[in-house]
Amino acid sequence: MYERANELKLEQEDHQRATRKLRETGQLPPHRPRWFQATVETDTGERYWAPITQGDQLEYWYQREQVAKGSKSNHLIEWKDVDPIFIRADL
Repeated sequence: MYERANELKLEQEDHQRATRKLRETGQLPPHRPRWFQATVETDTGERYWAPITQGDQLEYWYQREQVAKGSKSNHLIEWKDVDPIFIRADL
C-alpha cells in the first residue's frame, strides 16, 4: 500500500510541476484565483482578497451546491472554471 501511495504522490507532484512549466512558458494562462478577487479597502488603501459573490451568496458555496445537486440526481456537474489540479487515480 505504501508503494502505491508513493507512486500517486510522485504523479501528483509531476502533474503540478508540468502545469507550472506550461504556465511559465505561456502555454497555459496565468493562474487566477477562482473564489477571491484582489480589492482595495477604500478607507485605508490596503489591498485585500474579497470573496466573489453570486447574487447575495458566496460564489464558492453556490457552485458547491450546484455540484452537490447534480451528484444527488446522478448527473455529473463539473465545477465551473476550476482548473483540474489533481490527477485521476484508481485506488
